[in-house]
Amino acid sequence: MKAMLLFFLCANLLLLAALAMALPKGRRLLATIGLGLFLPGLSLVLYAHLGHIWLPDHPLQQRTARALTKERPVDAVAKEAEKTFAALSPEERAQRIRAMVASLSERLYRNGGAPQEWLRLARAEVVLGDKDNAHAALEQAEERHVGLTRQKAWLASSVAVLLGSPLNDKDKQRVRRQLREAKVLFGSSDADIKSLEEKLLPLLQ
Repeated sequence: MKAMLLFFLCANLLLLAALAMALPKGRRLLATIGLGLFLPGLSLVLYAHLGHIWLPDHPLQQRTARALTKERPVDAVAKEAEKTFAALSPEERAQRIRAMVASLSERLYRNGGAPQEWLRLARAEVVLGDKDNAHAALEQAEERHVGLTRQKAWLASSVAVLLGSPLNDKDKQRVRRQLREAKVLFGSSDADIKSLEEKLLPLLQ
């Protein structure tokens, strides 16, 4: 609002000054008063319909945003999708979930993706009971992102994915390898690695 008022003030002062200088001396006073009443009103009307794109309270942008919101109510679409999914049978839900996971997997293996996307895929595979696919997703992330295995955040996140279900022999083998590599990289006395190892040792027996 302050930007809008400042714009109107400056524009009207410049216009009044320019027009007053162009009129004969005898008519300057009345013309200035008349224009001083007319120009602000005209400016307000023009701004209300068009506005200025560089002002923060641009009305056209606001109207466009409101129109888009009305055309596509995101909350309503999400709620409708939730109702549709809830109405499916357990078998249909499982098929729908597997189709979404398969779509994500196909996209990542074809185009690649961020480490968090690979983690999401691995987590979904664990939920579906496909541990081999989960391991493959984690390995793909490490192959495609150089230096990923040197990050503590990745170590903790990838281990957390496997903990989504009871650890099998392959899970334990991977976690032990990660811990060994972390000790070499960060040192066996690293507080974070020691804390993680203490939590995982009971699960690796």
